[in-house]
Amino acid sequence: MIFENEDLLIRNLGPKEPLDYEKIGTRDRRIFAYRKDRLVIKLKVYNKKDKLIRVKLRAHDFLSEDARIVCKNVRINTLSSTLGHIGRAYGPEDRLDFPKIKALDIIDKGASLKISGKSSAYFYLYIDLGESKAGFYEGPMELMAGGARFSFNLGFEILDIERKPIGFDLNLWQYPYSQARYFGISNEDLFKESHQQALRNLLDLYRSYQGKTLTVSIVDEPWNHQVYDPYPSMVRVDLAKDLALDFSHFDAYVDLGGEDFSKIYAFSIISWDKDHLDKTYWDKFLRAFIDHLDQKGIFDRVYIGLDERSESLVKDSLDFLSLYKNKEGKSLKIAYQTYFSKENISLYDRIDDLSFGLDSLDGDLMAYLAKRKARGLYTSLYTSTGVFPNSFIYSSPIESTYIILLAYLRGFDGFLRWALDAWVKEPRKDLSFYYFESADTLLAYPGKEDLTIASSVRLEAMGEGLRMAEKIGFLKENLASKTYKEFVSQLPSFGLLESFTNPYGARVGKKQSLALIEEKVLRLRDLIYTYSKKYVEERDGYNK
Repeated sequence: MIFENEDLLIRNLGPKEPLDYEKIGTRDRRIFAYRKDRLVIKLKVYNKKDKLIRVKLRAHDFLSEDARIVCKNVRINTLSSTLGHIGRAYGPEDRLDFPKIKALDIIDKGASLKISGKSSAYFYLYIDLGESKAGFYEGPMELMAGGARFSFNLGFEILDIERKPIGFDLNLWQYPYSQARYFGISNEDLFKESHQQALRNLLDLYRSYQGKTLTVSIVDEPWNHQVYDPYPSMVRVDLAKDLALDFSHFDAYVDLGGEDFSKIYAFSIISWDKDHLDKTYWDKFLRAFIDHLDQKGIFDRVYIGLDERSESLVKDSLDFLSLYKNKEGKSLKIAYQTYFSKENISLYDRIDDLSFGLDSLDGDLMAYLAKRKARGLYTSLYTSTGVFPNSFIYSSPIESTYIILLAYLRGFDGFLRWALDAWVKEPRKDLSFYYFESADTLLAYPGKEDLTIASSVRLEAMGEGLRMAEKIGFLKENLASKTYKEFVSQLPSFGLLESFTNPYGARVGKKQSLALIEEKVLRLRDLIYTYSKKYVEERDGYNK
């Protein structure tokens, strides 16, 4: 508890919440970060009165013994709710009347909100630490509520370790045409000023969570229109003009992403549409496409995406693509998402960028992963429908943190999730969609204001996992040998957990599995803090 009077109760939340919005754990959880890190603090404000009140939160400077973090480095956000069903559907004909829940998932900009009587509201504080010195910091937070003004102190610790990225990335697929529809951008204005502003806001958010991969389409509806909005090709084809190609949309999006995105997934030479184009078309397309990539200087960044296609089709694609070389004699690389089978290892060995479904996790996969790492080949982990743990609207946020840590600790190079922004009709109102579990299609929302983007509790939980993984990576690289062995020996194991199918077809975790996830994540967080402190003590002791 941070503050309480006869009107209000304010608590700091740990990584589990919000899951059960009226029950807060009493366990003390340290608030800490490294230098140049991002600190995220979650606050719950409970209105004890019966009537609705308006509240506004304001930050002041945070002070240590010899340093200051000015309040302009503190961004205050609020949580908004949306609806979502708790089932799993399979197609337009399965418009089942699933029960819906109201979930606080949208992280909106702004420091003001309304709280109904006898209920709670939530604030997310983002503190960008930059070059701040190490030390214990404390500062007053000011809450204006119902005409009254309250003040309480908030404190945290910056450890004397500089944050260092570890190369582990988050690959979230983008849907630019969803934003165009939602924000009312006409076909004539696609990838122009207003559309680019919305996309820029999305990509800025994506970058902040170690996003390194752009998603582009090179065929209409590469997934056979499995989302609410159309997904046409960014490379437009004029069939009447001998397949003349217009790369203007493709170029605009790639240029907007810039060099921060080291990979560009192009979907796909094998679409999910049964009527995908024949090899005569692809012969002409690939020659022009490869030449264009060479001219733009991005050939090495482009991968042809093959999402859960059969092994025979993937082999045919590899053989076909090998016939087409760029000016340096290279063929286009492939990014393949699939479920592991040791019978297909010879095929996997030909693929530069490979992602395996979480359900594939077993001893055979881990043995193969080690061989790929030894060869310098990229391998990530992904989750999809029908899997636990996950990041659906009814999932506990800490599941998203757990998945990132599982992928990192098991040795994968990144985590892949479809999708970042395949929005349903009104995602801020209702995420229910007839094909998938609610929120399967998005981790970012349209913001409250035109052309803006809002993060989500689930995406921020992934961010927490990424920041923890960075700290584990640092400790593994820098702890003294004896201390390193102590640290590694205490790391909890992360793997698949027991789950069941609910009455509406969705895969969910058993209570003991959710409790185990929380226990493992919190234990790991405590270990990171303890051994980060030990590292500083040993380092400074050696330097004396």
